[in-house]
Amino acid sequence: MEFTNAIKYGFKNYANFKGVVDRRTFWWWYLFAAGVSFVVQIVSTGISAVSLGMANGDSSGSLIGGGITSLLGLLPLAIYLPTLALMIRRLRDVGTNPLFLLFSLIPGALLFIGAAFGAIAGASISGSNSLAGGFAGLFLGMLPGILTGIGYSVWLIVLLAKPTKTAAQGNKFAIA
Repeated sequence: MEFTNAIKYGFKNYANFKGVVDRRTFWWWYLFAAGVSFVVQIVSTGISAVSLGMANGDSSGSLIGGGITSLLGLLPLAIYLPTLALMIRRLRDVGTNPLFLLFSLIPGALLFIGAAFGAIAGASISGSNSLAGGFAGLFLGMLPGILTGIGYSVWLIVLLAKPTKTAAQGNKFAIA
């Protein structure tokens, strides 16, 4: 499937969690979603910088820039549901339980818990220089979550890149 057809397919099957999606379609869609997120981030940063420069003399520029940035932030959210639907179908196609996507919550929880405990421990250990110790503890506390997130991302990429398995090939998650 070509790039434009993959994008049409993703929007056409916006919330369709059943069926089959081949590797090529999934990765074209993922490239599109990553590109949209990247462009939105660049444009939002530019608008924020311009509106911050305008805010020194005029508060309406900051308000308009913030509104535009908020609206741009909704674009990646609109792409999230079809990406999730395609990812669930792709995981099912390779013979993996789609509930493995819930493992993505683990790195976030580790980040939050590690940051909280690390900042508290770093601030209490450092004594008089509690701000520097707090930041050091914060970073060290977040490290397990960061490393877990990287490991999970690599694992998910490997799963999503596997070839499609049919029910005859032993795929118990294949939907006929």
